Amino acid sequence: MSKISFFLICIVQVCCFSIASCQTMSQTITYQEKIAQIDTNIKKLTNLKNLELAKAARAQDQGDRLQFNSNNTLDARRYWQEAETSREIADRYQLEIDKLKAQKAAIQKEHGIEIPTENNSAAFIPENANSNSQ
Repeated sequence: MSKISFFLICIVQVCCFSIASCQTMSQTITYQEKIAQIDTNIKKLTNLKNLELAKAARAQDQGDRLQFNSNNTLDARRYWQEAETSREIADRYQLEIDKLKAQKAAIQKEHGIEIPTENNSAAFIPENANSNSQ
């Protein structure tokens, strides 16, 4: 079984577990608990994605170092392929993260919760902050 197949199976299992647990518990848990569960799954998948990206960076660096040694060109290609595989796995994790975020947004919209945008928090400047600096 290839590395991609193994990680794809892991992704599918995590997502199926998440979906199945959400469906079976949907009658008994509140929407806040659903959102908390989705947030937990997003954190887990984000950690897995970051691990894959780190593996990809290490493999890419190793391949880049080996490319200049004529005896190690095959090893360099192998490391570059490993880096590409890790990036593909990270992309799959990101797709699952995006699906969970969409599911969370749908739950929030269904219950009338305002969905915060990421840009608003960066643009917020307290009114008295400008008066103190002058």
